[in-house]
Amino acid sequence: MGSEDIKLRFSLAAPAYDNLVVRGNYQAHRWLPRRILSELKTDSAEILDLGCGTGLGSLPFLEKGFEVTGIDFAEGMIRRAAHRPFKRLICQDIESELPVPDAAFDAVLVLGVLDFIEDPQALLAQISRKLRSGGLCGLTAPQRRSERPVVEIKDYSKDEIERLLTRGRFEIMECREIFGCEVEKEKIYYWEYLLRK
Repeated sequence: MGSEDIKLRFSLAAPAYDNLVVRGNYQAHRWLPRRILSELKTDSAEILDLGCGTGLGSLPFLEKGFEVTGIDFAEGMIRRAAHRPFKRLICQDIESELPVPDAAFDAVLVLGVLDFIEDPQALLAQISRKLRSGGLCGLTAPQRRSERPVVEIKDYSKDEIERLLTRGRFEIMECREIFGCEVEKEKIYYWEYLLRK
């Protein structure tokens, strides 16, 4: 499946996306934002949500009144996210140069994104540049699956993803294993990371 197909699928799914995520018992949008909030210990922060979708993962930050910038490549998702009080929404591929300042964010959220990224090392370098010193990153990565997976997404062994994360960029604060979703009868599990720059 090409990137245009993926973009179209996400745009078409946008109106029902929040309900699908909740019904599917996906957990990353619940735990990681709250863990980031508990580490920030502040009344104001700048948050960058990459692959923001409808803004579901940003809700805890928005509810606290934090300034959140969301970037997503699917126009339908951005239209749904516009119903939430984002500071700024940008519709573009997150593997392109991000049109936000360097060292401007206290935290970056990257949920359900590495599944589709061609060059995760380049994306992680961009995330590191956008974070302030000591900034936090909440990130999920699909776990390596069987030799013949049904669903065509990128997946990672724990060693592989941790090598990418720690290559001079991030300290791993916590890692959890979570159930992600079931697609075409294939269960997909994720590594869920809380990181510090």
